[in-house]
Amino acid sequence: MWWPAAWGCSASRTRTTRLSLLSAVRGHARCSAAGSNAIVVALLYGSWLARAAAALDLALLVFVGNTFGGLSHLDVAAVGHVTAMTVAAVGGSLLLWRRRRRQHRPLHENPAGAPAG
Repeated sequence: MWWPAAWGCSASRTRTTRLSLLSAVRGHARCSAAGSNAIVVALLYGSWLARAAAALDLALLVFVGNTFGGLSHLDVAAVGHVTAMTVAAVGGSLLLWRRRRRQHRPLHENPAGAPAG
């Protein structure tokens, strides 16, 4: 079966290629997860303008797109979005914690009893 390549996140392709339905859905799922991750990262670590835009995006996803509508019966798409958002929040927090920890640690620690300088 022939599927247009411009489905989901592959919109930049202009020619049609032979894709199975599964590979086309996987491509869309990766883009959807990346968008969810971007929204979470912008909400947590962005400027006030980025946070406002991300909050608007999230509200549109929830209320207009019904992204989490299937969560009560464990729909794959809804669970995938929640998982992607959770990974983005935890991963971003760990990276920020690691960066702050490195900034507060001195570059060269003197051994005990050694004079400084």
